[in-house]
Amino acid sequence: MRKWQHILLYEFGLLSIFVIFSCSQNKTASSPATEEKKNVLSPPDIVEVGSPVVVHLDSRPPPHIIHVPTDSSASHIVKTDAGVATRERLSPPRTYSTNLVLAMENYSTENGLPHSVVRSSYCDHHGNLWFGTDGGLSRYDGKSFTNYTRDQGLPSNYIQCIKEDNLGNIWIGTDAGASRFNGTTFINFNVKKRLNNNIWSILEDKKGNMWFASNGGVSKLESRMKNDVSDRISFSTYTTDSGLASNNISGIAEDTNGNLWFSSGDKGVSRYDGKSFSNFTVEQGLSNNSVYGALGDKSGNLWFATLGGGLSRYDGKSFTNYTTKQGLISDYPTGLFEDRNGDLWIESRGMGVSRLDHSKGTFFNYTTAQGLISNNIWGIVQDKNGSLWFSTFGSGIGRLMNNLATLKISIPDRGPV
Repeated sequence: MRKWQHILLYEFGLLSIFVIFSCSQNKTASSPATEEKKNVLSPPDIVEVGSPVVVHLDSRPPPHIIHVPTDSSASHIVKTDAGVATRERLSPPRTYSTNLVLAMENYSTENGLPHSVVRSSYCDHHGNLWFGTDGGLSRYDGKSFTNYTRDQGLPSNYIQCIKEDNLGNIWIGTDAGASRFNGTTFINFNVKKRLNNNIWSILEDKKGNMWFASNGGVSKLESRMKNDVSDRISFSTYTTDSGLASNNISGIAEDTNGNLWFSSGDKGVSRYDGKSFSNFTVEQGLSNNSVYGALGDKSGNLWFATLGGGLSRYDGKSFTNYTTKQGLISDYPTGLFEDRNGDLWIESRGMGVSRLDHSKGTFFNYTTAQGLISNNIWGIVQDKNGSLWFSTFGSGIGRLMNNLATLKISIPDRGPV
């Protein structure tokens, strides 16, 4: 019980900091100005980090592979912290197939997931699903979970973001730095290697460079160094001294022109064109300066989830802002995902999700009342078959069993936006 109290207090404190920042910002008018603040300051801090920490799987205990059971008679062996082996009973994933709008299949620790708090998710080019939990990294191949922890070489069991690069490496952001995994080896980078420990978001740009958002600004690893394990590796770190609006960076997105956008928890968003930063706040039309997530869609728009100001869309000229008045489920969205149909999914903590139908411009809202397994949604990913998977805080993961096309007939909470 103390562990859960600690986790919830930590999350509440983090959210409170963002909310305090957001409440201190002025709200924007409906037709914002497009003037931007441009900073050209000192160059980034380039630091040779030396050889990273390299951990080979064959030098550590094997990862825990748990086959998802098809009946309730299955079990598996686990070991306590004292090394005592015990047998745990497993059960097949629970299916919520009702006459509600959503039909979902729930996977939790009872089915092989290492922890019920799932903060991030990703689908790699092989079709494997990766889940970042408070109990390590989990890979799901459609039949079994393979779970990796510090025992296998991760810098921490607290996984905050996941990204695959164009070479097939899996990058993991944790509260103890970043890790690169090639299937056999973990390569770890942390504050001792001059990369900030708290990694909130990872992006690979069109040139193949890797970018890491943290509480200490944003760091860049050039593409030529992605597979390097020598002492030639170096990160370029951009901070407010370089023109970044804030060092508290929560998300990264890239637009169709190759510009990078960095969202911050207190000073709006920054656009980087490779030479200089242009900073956008409520003065330029952003709905709130506390921005939790950023996404570039297939149509070239930039979307920002703000705490207290709802959703902001930037089309390259002006901001259009959406709140509960336009049908958004909450004015405190925390994450964004675009599915293959081009619909935008907006996550929230405690309020469920909204889906913005791109063809109709209409919000459809889903909570546990419509069949969602939890209202605390921390991430969404789409698998190779088109199914959506929802990561939750405390309820594991849920696979949406509906055909997405059938969701379009659902009655929205409000009319077109």
